[in-house]
Amino acid sequence: MIVYITLLNSSSTMYICDKAYNMCKHPNGCRLVQKLLEVAEESKTLPIINCLLDNFDMFVRDQYGNYVIQYIIEKRGKYVEP
Repeated sequence: MIVYITLLNSSSTMYICDKAYNMCKHPNGCRLVQKLLEVAEESKTLPIINCLLDNFDMFVRDQYGNYVIQYIIEKRGKYVEP
């Protein structure tokens, strides 16, 4: 997984954005997304964060998606407008 994160490029970022809905609603997928946001370069994670925040209402109501949103707010709070 770490190798994939370090090799993150624009096409894999778009793949993750496309799959974010399902990944964030899964117990292992939400951990993977959090780890990706933690380890990858900030410039590569911005599109992913934007995709997730576009679906904020849906994820905060989800059993696992809320963990990803909490991570973004706690660790990457500068991307969340009050």
